[in-house]
Amino acid sequence: MNCQVIIDCGATSTKIACIHSSRVEKYTIQGFNPQHGDWDTFQTKLKEFFIENDIQAMVIEFYGAGLSSTGLIRRMKSTLGLLAGLDEDHVDVYSDLYACAIASYGGQPIVVGILGTGSNAGCYDGHLLSFQTKSLGYLLGDEGSATDIGKRVLKAYVYKELPDAVHDAISRHFNLSHEAILKLIYEDRKLRSLAGTFSKFMSQFADEPCIRAIIYQSFNEYVRRRLSPEIQSISEIESVHMFGAVAVAYEDVLRHVALSQHPDIRITTALSPLDLLIERHISK
Repeated sequence: MNCQVIIDCGATSTKIACIHSSRVEKYTIQGFNPQHGDWDTFQTKLKEFFIENDIQAMVIEFYGAGLSSTGLIRRMKSTLGLLAGLDEDHVDVYSDLYACAIASYGGQPIVVGILGTGSNAGCYDGHLLSFQTKSLGYLLGDEGSATDIGKRVLKAYVYKELPDAVHDAISRHFNLSHEAILKLIYEDRKLRSLAGTFSKFMSQFADEPCIRAIIYQSFNEYVRRRLSPEIQSISEIESVHMFGAVAVAYEDVLRHVALSQHPDIRITTALSPLDLLIERHISK
C-alpha cells in the first residue's frame, strides 16, 4: 500500500502513522535509541513491520530520540532509505524534540520539552530549535525522566529509605539481590533498562509521600536546570508544551513545580506529537 509515513521513535516505543489518500493507519512497535541501542535489531523490526503490513512508503518523516549528532542523523537517513527502497531525498530525519516543536508551534516562539524514558527541552522560533543547556544523557542527566525517577527509587530501595510496604513490594516483584543489581548496572550495562522498569513499577505507588517526594525532586531539577533557562531566554513566553508518558502521568506534579518557579506560564501536556504531526501533514 503506497503511503506517506511519519515515525515518532522513542527509546521505549515507536509510533508510526501511514497516511493514505483517504485514511490514516497507526501502529506501535519496539522503541530505539541510536546512541546505545542495537541497530541490527532496530533494522530487523522495522523491515518486518514494512513487510507484514505491506507498506510501500513514498516519503518517510522520522523523528527520533538520541539523534544528537549529524553522524547519527546521516546513518538513520541511510538506514531508512535502504529499508524502504527510497532515495534519501525522500527521507527526512529529525530529533524527537523537533517533532514536538513543529507540532506545537503557532506563530510565536515557544518552549518545548520531553519527559519520557529520557528528557530534553529547547526553544523554537518557527525556524530554529535552540538550546540554552545541553542534555547529559541518562548517566549524568535526563532529569525528570523515567530513567532519573527510576534511579532515585532504586537508590532509596537499596539504602532502605522506603516505607516497609513499598520496599517489600519491590523485593517481591524484582527479587534482586544487591549483587544482582550491581551486576546489571556495571557488568551488563543495563542501568537505563533497570531504572526504567523500576519507574514503571513504582507508578502504582505514586500517591505514597516518599515516591511523591522523589518525583517532585526529579521534576524540580528538570525545571531548574533544563526548562527555566529556556523560559528565561524568551522575553514574553506564554506557554510551555510538554510531551511524553512521564509528563502526562505526573502532570499535576509537573504543573506545581513549574508554576512555583514560573507562575505566569501555561503548561500543556500530550503523550506524543504524532497526532499533531498528522494534522499538520494533512492540512498542507
